[in-house]
Amino acid sequence: VVNKIGLSIFPNPFSKTTIVKVGDVAKYNTITIALYDLLGKKVGEYPLTANETIIARGDLANGVYVYKVIGDNDILSTGRVVIK
Repeated sequence: VVNKIGLSIFPNPFSKTTIVKVGDVAKYNTITIALYDLLGKKVGEYPLTANETIIARGDLANGVYVYKVIGDNDILSTGRVVIK
């Protein structure tokens, strides 16, 4: 698990939406969070344009997903999120 930016995701686990909170998105030209299934397939990518961003589960199935936050081509945070 990497966390260079004070990232928090809550609630986790979640069923409909979750909030991604990042310390300071303004210091990056681009910052995104990508979700991957446990086989490594990217299932979603969302821009983080504010210190708090709401992400809806959409059509993602229940399960465990790995996330990776990338800012200006640098991995800033990694971890897991659970959808139930």
